[in-house]
Amino acid sequence: SRTEGVYDKLTELDKILMGTDEKVIKKLYGHLLEIKLEEEQIKETMIAWGGNFGYGIDLEKWQKLWTQNYKVTISTAYKENLYKMFYRWHLPPTRIAKMFKNKSDRC
Repeated sequence: SRTEGVYDKLTELDKILMGTDEKVIKKLYGHLLEIKLEEEQIKETMIAWGGNFGYGIDLEKWQKLWTQNYKVTISTAYKENLYKMFYRWHLPPTRIAKMFKNKSDRC
């Protein structure tokens, strides 16, 4: 929670920097790399969807779409499908049939 502009919960970065572990640099580097890769994946996905729509999607609109769709249901299977669709991990049956010859190209 936040009180008078100050966060009282420790972030992951705070925990790393305040820790007494000897591997601080390794953990710090891993944390920063993880953040960078997450941002790149989101940007690449936004650019790809923007190409399909014919216009760019700003980060605020992307976050709103993601939040609205994520709150639609409590079904884990549905949320997994949304996640795959947003990040373009869904493979259509025709593509699966090309990868695995024993699979049908129909739904």
